[in-house]
Amino acid sequence: GMFGIYKLNQAIGSFEDDVLLQVAGHKKGAEVSAHFATAIQEWKNVLLRGKDPKDQAKYWAAHLKKIAEVNAAIKELDVMVADGTEEQELVTKLSNEMAKAQDGYKEAFEAYKAADSDFAAGDEAAKGKDRSAAETLEQLRTALSKKEVAATEDASHQDRASTRISVVVMLLVAAVSMVG
Repeated sequence: GMFGIYKLNQAIGSFEDDVLLQVAGHKKGAEVSAHFATAIQEWKNVLLRGKDPKDQAKYWAAHLKKIAEVNAAIKELDVMVADGTEEQELVTKLSNEMAKAQDGYKEAFEAYKAADSDFAAGDEAAKGKDRSAAETLEQLRTALSKKEVAATEDASHQDRASTRISVVVMLLVAAVSMVG
């Protein structure tokens, strides 16, 4: 019975340590994606509704706030993924690509203002500035999803194996006790 409880606790520990960490990483990747999508939407608000300087400032500030949230979430994700893994390389790459995208948006904002808030000029200046970051983010989310599935399957396999071992040991102990 004690052996069975020990094996069960190992399975629970594996679930808590491995599976929940992978789930948290995958969720954080989704959070990065959501913040990034909102930042892009705020950029579009700048272009479409930014003729009025007050609205322009409001939407640009909202864009910068969301980009800051993207960067903060990437830093949190960086701590969650193991060093030396594909996911770690993608997080580092994403951080660099996001910095480039942010610089691209700042340049596009200046071009937009220089063109007397012409949305077409701002849109053209921002064209493709975030593409690499978006592609890297998609690769990272795919890698995190695969890692989550693998950890879940591994924990499930360990759980089933632990249950079988525990039952066999208890049956053996019961059989030996009956013989004795």
